[in-house]
Amino acid sequence: MNMPYDLSSSYGDYCFEERDIIVERIHDDLPELKADVFDRVGGDGSVLRSAHLGERKIVLECRAYRTRWREFDKVKDEMAQLLMLDGEHVLSLRNHFGEYYLARLVAFSEDDRIGGTGIGQFTLTFTAYDPIRFGSKQIATVPSGGSVDIDVSGSYPTTFTVNTNVATRDSTTQLWGLRFDDGDFLYVKIPTNGTTPVSMDSYTRQVSVANQPSIVTLESNWPFLKAGTHTVSMAMGTGPATIEWQERNV
Repeated sequence: MNMPYDLSSSYGDYCFEERDIIVERIHDDLPELKADVFDRVGGDGSVLRSAHLGERKIVLECRAYRTRWREFDKVKDEMAQLLMLDGEHVLSLRNHFGEYYLARLVAFSEDDRIGGTGIGQFTLTFTAYDPIRFGSKQIATVPSGGSVDIDVSGSYPTTFTVNTNVATRDSTTQLWGLRFDDGDFLYVKIPTNGTTPVSMDSYTRQVSVANQPSIVTLESNWPFLKAGTHTVSMAMGTGPATIEWQERNV
């Protein structure tokens, strides 16, 4: 996904400023916290079962500068094309430099036109069904037989990927894997001696060993990386690996 690192705003490949459209105001409220509760048996009140963030509504107040009255209608045509795009697209806003949402345009409304000109105001409404704002990607190397401290930023826990082409299994357990801080670990079984490619994706929870689908051991636990410093260690087997994560914010 291409993302402009400047003060412009864009949706997919459509940059508003390049088309003489100024985003004058951005309404980007925090998403609502959705709670799943059930009645407390034999007592007052309710018990919280779980909670998650709901979808995010993002509203842009825009002004288009066109030379003629009828040219403003072309702006509406362009917005209609964006409205009909399938799926979610990268929405980059000038008030969050270097970050983006995955959102969909859901509404367009014309607010005002200056008589006899092609200058007009309109409002765009987007929905980010995943309310998280995605930031920069970071990468670190976990040395063979050692550990690395990684600094994770952002206000929302993030996922990660692990990749290596030279995993060598532990001679006793036939396992290879990493430990996160002093708790969670991810181990995979490697069927043969010698170096083996391994990849792990904590978002999809998919694993491959020797370029074939695999699974982590039953004792493994997929962690989330919260903001702060984490120690990632080569806990089983040898062979350096890279760990990559992306900053996420609410």
